Amino acid sequence: MLFSDIENSDICYWTGQRIENGTKTYSNPAYNELLKSIKNKIKEGKFFLKDSPEKRSILRIGIHSLGSPMWLPHRKSLHSIDSTRDLDKFIFCLRALVRSAYAVAMITVPTHLYHEISLDRCIHSSDIAIRLQAFSGTELENNQSLSEYHGFFYLTKLAAMNSLVSKHPGPVEYAFKLRRKRFSIEVLHLPPDIQDDSRETEKRQGNKGVHSIGCSGANSHSLDF
Repeated sequence: MLFSDIENSDICYWTGQRIENGTKTYSNPAYNELLKSIKNKIKEGKFFLKDSPEKRSILRIGIHSLGSPMWLPHRKSLHSIDSTRDLDKFIFCLRALVRSAYAVAMITVPTHLYHEISLDRCIHSSDIAIRLQAFSGTELENNQSLSEYHGFFYLTKLAAMNSLVSKHPGPVEYAFKLRRKRFSIEVLHLPPDIQDDSRETEKRQGNKGVHSIGCSGANSHSLDF
């Protein structure tokens, strides 16, 4: 993207306010305030499907580390609903809001902080779900076969809109690379195991010096009996 395109773009940020407005939908009212902020932006920019602006464009929404400790409710909060349900409820409501407008939303979630059941609900409420597994700090960090990659890229769920059959990526594995100005995703191609090939070669060379004993004459072949 050119720098001129960024300057001409209408970029806005959410202030992150926590307002105790008495609603019992979320244990943390910040989720409700964020939904209201997104809805107001869609309305002001005429991104709803029913709107007819002079020039049609798409609203791109990015939410980083949704459900992290920064999103936990205050200790003095008046709400009693379990905070672990806030994440999947927010994603469900956001999907309904995005479906009614020319908009797309991308959310990152620290999955190591949540149980698998809660994550399954979030994936079910999403159209597309991906997962990144970095090699840094794991036993795969020093693997020579994966030295040119920085982690695995998993397609957990693909969109099945306007279709009766869900799509499945199949057995193909992907890996990602972090470049200076690019995030590259490639099909994982592992090189052949050189150690196993060298062992097979040594074994074959060793078998050449071994003479087999047959049941016929001295000049018989090893397969003759």
